[in-house]
Amino acid sequence: MSEITLSTLDMLKQELQEHDKNRPPLVKAPELFCEETSKGGLADFVAYGHPSIMLKSDEGSLVVGSHGMGDKEMMGFLGLINRFWDGRPYDPHFKTANPTLCDGYRFSVNLMIQGVIWDQWQVKQDGLTRGMGTFSRYLISKPVSTMGTREYQEPPIGTPKIQAFYDQITSIMDISLSLDADGRIEAYTLNLSIEAKNTWEEFFNVIENNLKIGGDFSEVKDVASKMAEQAARIAGVLHVFGKGPTGSIDENTMKNAIALAAWYLHEARRIFIASTVPSELKDAANLFDWIKGYCLENNTDQLLISEILKFAQPKFRNQ
Repeated sequence: MSEITLSTLDMLKQELQEHDKNRPPLVKAPELFCEETSKGGLADFVAYGHPSIMLKSDEGSLVVGSHGMGDKEMMGFLGLINRFWDGRPYDPHFKTANPTLCDGYRFSVNLMIQGVIWDQWQVKQDGLTRGMGTFSRYLISKPVSTMGTREYQEPPIGTPKIQAFYDQITSIMDISLSLDADGRIEAYTLNLSIEAKNTWEEFFNVIENNLKIGGDFSEVKDVASKMAEQAARIAGVLHVFGKGPTGSIDENTMKNAIALAAWYLHEARRIFIASTVPSELKDAANLFDWIKGYCLENNTDQLLISEILKFAQPKFRNQ
């Protein structure tokens, strides 16, 4: 068998490097959504997938319990999500990995999470998710349960308002994304009218003044500190939905966006403050809500202890 000399090996390496430089461009995958992933998987999905993508799940435990949320990976995974929310480029440099430049993309998150999973996520690694500001970057809500009141109703013959919504969304999706040679989004720029900017500044100052000790939002400073930016983002979404991706955001659109942002801020305040309440007080509040509902339903302002022990939630019947 003939031996390969050092010079021959160098030539082969050089040829391989030249061949690697001439590799064909990657075909962009059409997937728009990912669910269970890791930091590296998410970075690759953003870098090589569609330029507008979403981390979404109607079973949020798949995300919270994914490899990316493991004890050793959680900090890096959350940091990457934070970077994507900011829309800044991500360009890692690893000796053992191909370059994964994430730039010119749009990234969204939409998760539905059961209450028990949410509670576990909040305390995971001593509250790392909130400590890193990840929760503050998203609009969080906890709708009141309607279980027990959802009696069957015949479906409507038509849903014209929903259809109008679908039609508007479809018309927006028909607008072609402007991409550069590397497949990165060349984003449109939306300006604020003078009136809209003044309205936004007033909201910004109200939030800031209530971050001080004793202020309405002093207990949720992390969420409140980003809510003015959230309002501006919401205003952009409302403008694009109603008028397309060009033009200036007017005052009325900004007012509507601020109303939505304020609702989410108060909702986050309610959720996070409730999570710090001792279980005994939570039980007392739940029992009070049940008593109030029972009295309203039965048109009475008096309630016997025996009725509580008989009809209240099972956990209160023997206490």
